[in-house]
Order: sequence, then structure tokens, then C-alpha cells
Amino acid sequence: MGNWKEFEKNIGIVYVNRKVDIYFYANKELPVIKSITSSCGCSSANYDVETKRLSVNYKPGSIPTHLLNQGYYTTTKYITVTYEDDSKDILSFTAKVYKK
Repeated sequence: MGNWKEFEKNIGIVYVNRKVDIYFYANKELPVIKSITSSCGCSSANYDVETKRLSVNYKPGSIPTHLLNQGYYTTTKYITVTYEDDSKDILSFTAKVYKK
């Protein structure tokens, strides 16, 4: 068992330019967090020590031109939690993004 209840989430269908909140919960008291980084500018994360919850705010971008005929794209984003001892956990979420 690791630091988190889940390391990967499939959040299902989301829509272009609509914010979605995703939550990851710690199993236990975490080591001191040095930084939390996202794999792209479309998501940001914040950890609440009291609730042991990492909140990720995700706002998917436009459908790439080469996928417009398909009408959606599937994406995976990563959140890296780096602890004071330089160990890391990588959390991820996958979504299917549609234009509404």
C-alpha cells in the first residue's frame, strides 16, 4: 500500500473549456511535501493536510485539428508530488474530452 488510495483515475467524459475537480486521498500522514507539479498548464493541484485530499482542477483544451472529425480526444495528465526527502509519487487521470 502506497501513500495514496489511488494512483490512477479514469474521470470519464469531460468537455472542452469546462473545469472539472478531481480528488486523490492520502492513505496516511504523508511525508512533508516539497512541491506539487502538473504535466501541463491545463491542470493545477493543491493538497489539504487536514482532509488528506489532493484537489486537482482540470480545464481541458480544444480538440486538436487532426481529431476534429472524430469529435473527441483521450488524454492522460500527471501530477507529481515531491517530498522533502526527494522521493516522489506520480498520480494520473485519464479523460475523454468532447466539444459540447
